[in-house]
Amino acid sequence: MRLVLSAYADDVLLVVQDLGDLVQVKACRAIYSAASSSWVNWVKSSGLVVGDGWQVSSLPPGLQAIQWHVGPLLYLSGYLSAMHPSPPASWHNLVTRVGEQLQRWTGLLWSLSLEGRALVLNQLFLSMVWHWLNTLSPAPGILAQLRRTALEFFWPGLHWVSAGVLSLPLEEGGQGLVCLHSQVHIFCLQALQRLLYGAGSQAWSTLAHAFLCRL
Repeated sequence: MRLVLSAYADDVLLVVQDLGDLVQVKACRAIYSAASSSWVNWVKSSGLVVGDGWQVSSLPPGLQAIQWHVGPLLYLSGYLSAMHPSPPASWHNLVTRVGEQLQRWTGLLWSLSLEGRALVLNQLFLSMVWHWLNTLSPAPGILAQLRRTALEFFWPGLHWVSAGVLSLPLEEGGQGLVCLHSQVHIFCLQALQRLLYGAGSQAWSTLAHAFLCRL
């Protein structure tokens, strides 16, 4: 089974394999436009070229207006690329944006209980990084920076207990903060589970088993 479409809010990501797929994309767009009176603005669309054999001049006229790239392509604040899937600069930008979001809460910080601070971190802070960590390997040191940012928000200045204690449940003396390192390992295990036991072909599962046994 091949991924052909991924949608998030109003951003749609199409995955095509050859020129024939692009011709079908154009045909589907024509049907959609005729039924809805809406049009796709190809000029505002971007494409990432992976592999050899792609010539923009051979594409249908409408699709030639797409901004085609061979390097990292910005999508949902992250970069997609066959050669450099997660440039360090994009991770540092993420840390900066997370810090800016939390900075907006500093005026209310001392009116928030410890439980309230944990809620802000789990719901606001982590929601900004989950779709990154679920698909990309973080650059070296990024998890430590994100963790430090979270701890400085939760406890400005002196930290009264170790960071690991804060990730414990409330009934065990913690605050229920999600541990970034543990969550990344969970994402990796979930990806392996889908790879090995998902709805894909048996041939692919056999190949995955053989490859992983050599690691």
